[in-house]
Amino acid sequence: MPPDWITTLRQTLPRLQQTIRAGRPDFELSDIRAVSRAFLDQHGIELVLWDVDGTLATWRHCSATHR
Repeated sequence: MPPDWITTLRQTLPRLQQTIRAGRPDFELSDIRAVSRAFLDQHGIELVLWDVDGTLATWRHCSATHR
């Protein structure tokens, strides 16, 4: 059985463009305090990705994505 990263690569490569597009945030907020229950409900957001260490986005940004 191949290592996990190879399996992930095989699953992702055929859909790479779609995966990259889906990873773009719909909202970039200057502060986590801008994310309230009302904000989430208003925009139909069910998941908030908080990139605390800045691995996915610029440092000091909070992103929320909705579908």
